Amino acid sequence: MERYKDKSLKVLVTLHNLAAMNEDSARTIDELVKFLNIGESSILEALKSLTGEGFVSEVGGKYYLNYSGTLRILTNYT
Repeated sequence: MERYKDKSLKVLVTLHNLAAMNEDSARTIDELVKFLNIGESSILEALKSLTGEGFVSEVGGKYYLNYSGTLRILTNYT
């Protein structure tokens, strides 16, 4: 995970790696904090940015990578 310096990209990659791709598999902020080992405020800031950009969706306090976010991740691997 260290190769990703941008926290927003770290959150995107983490949601992808955790298969948080729909409402049923959405993850809480606490789960992301434990997995990423970075502060909650940093994750909240990243999630706010990512939801605003249309890459992440939120439902009931849980977050998941939507279609646009999936495409964004795939551009890192191609």
